[in-house]
Amino acid sequence: MERRRYGRVLLLALAVTVLVACSPQTPPPTKATREVSVERLCETMHLTERMAEDVLALLGALGLDGEVMYAYPLADEDGNEYHRVWIGEDTVDVEISPYGAVTSVRRSGIAVWGVSEETRPETPSAVTVPLGIVDVTDRVVQGDTARIELTAQVGVEYRIEVHYKSGISTAKGLEARMPYPNGRLVWEWKVNSRVTPGDYRIRVVRVDDESDAVETLLSVVADE
Repeated sequence: MERRRYGRVLLLALAVTVLVACSPQTPPPTKATREVSVERLCETMHLTERMAEDVLALLGALGLDGEVMYAYPLADEDGNEYHRVWIGEDTVDVEISPYGAVTSVRRSGIAVWGVSEETRPETPSAVTVPLGIVDVTDRVVQGDTARIELTAQVGVEYRIEVHYKSGISTAKGLEARMPYPNGRLVWEWKVNSRVTPGDYRIRVVRVDDESDAVETLLSVVADE
């Protein structure tokens, strides 16, 4: 009798152990960090670290500054590709150019930022921000990527001109655009491998005011 009772107790203890082991456990809270967000965007959206930082800067300026949980590619009915990004408790659709520049952000299907007329702010920022260069790739190898970052007036459209010997570049990523809501204006593009090595002029100008412009030089070197 004692042996049978002992066997039942042992069997019950084993069942409780298995039940606890198989029960869903609440994962320990993880600290949301900028580094983790950048890493996830790089992996899921195939961006460089600098591109991912630009995407996060824009989302943060729009009030979406939680931890990036996941991002995955989608396409609309017209075949236009974008990424759905889970950030904190929000879900936003982010469209980026082939070289990582954000072209639109939609939330619940409604455009909250973009370069089109429909999504421009109704009134530009009350603070006048002078057009100025923050960072620029001053030397790039043929076939590699160049980048320029500026401060600019929010709500105003700007265009960029990269003057090669063959004329103004039409590379993807060099389309006219507006600054992010925090005043950052960024272009990133690939320098064609056939561009002749040399120094070339880059000019950024306000679309509605040709007098508001800045210039710098880009040095293209041969791919050895």
